[in-house]
Amino acid sequence: MSTATDVLRIAAAEIGYSRWDDPEAGSKYGRDYATRHGAYYGASGVPYCAMYVTWVLRAAGMEPVGGDFAYVPYGINAAAREGRLVSPMTQAAPGDLVCFDWDD
Repeated sequence: MSTATDVLRIAAAEIGYSRWDDPEAGSKYGRDYATRHGAYYGASGVPYCAMYVTWVLRAAGMEPVGGDFAYVPYGINAAAREGRLVSPMTQAAPGDLVCFDWDD
């Protein structure tokens, strides 16, 4: 079973990756996501933050709450449906995913 430390090790190994330096279309995270959800994600320039999280968790042998997601609000909604949202001020723990709401 993977731990938060395993996930952080995998994520840290990706520091420095840039889709702009990637010789293939899209991003490596989008291309991985596309193998399960359609070519659009692999070839486009869509933001890849959520697909990166999916990639890291899958590389650690885990599945994101609610399954793969390419759009942060979908991941948040899945966590809410499964009762997995926690208060960032009082309940957050190492290994929790943090999502930022840039609109509010």
